[in-house]
Amino acid sequence: QLLFNTKTIHSSLIATYEMLSSIVKEHQSKQSAKREELEKKRKEAVVAASTLTSALVDHLNVG
Repeated sequence: QLLFNTKTIHSSLIATYEMLSSIVKEHQSKQSAKREELEKKRKEAVVAASTLTSALVDHLNVG
């Protein structure tokens, strides 16, 4: 016959919840940092594309 100590089970569940919660928070933090980096790179790409387009238009207008 198995006897379950509810306090032990409760403590174990709380520890597991806290560990999972910590893992989720860390994951969300990393994802947020990745999103910010991607947004920064996207903005840089937009500026570079705009600069290139302007240079090409200027070149075509001169030539």
